[in-house]
Amino acid sequence: MYELPSMEQVSKVIIDENCVSGDSAPIVMYENQTQEQNFATTE
Repeated sequence: MYELPSMEQVSKVIIDENCVSGDSAPIVMYENQTQEQNFATTE
């Protein structure tokens, strides 16, 4: 998540129980975008 400050147009990051336990990556929501994108796919 250290990349988050440099990411543009991020409106929300969803961190759930699975993310905290390391089973999944956070979900990143972008402005002007209705589809959720998994943070792991944006690296």
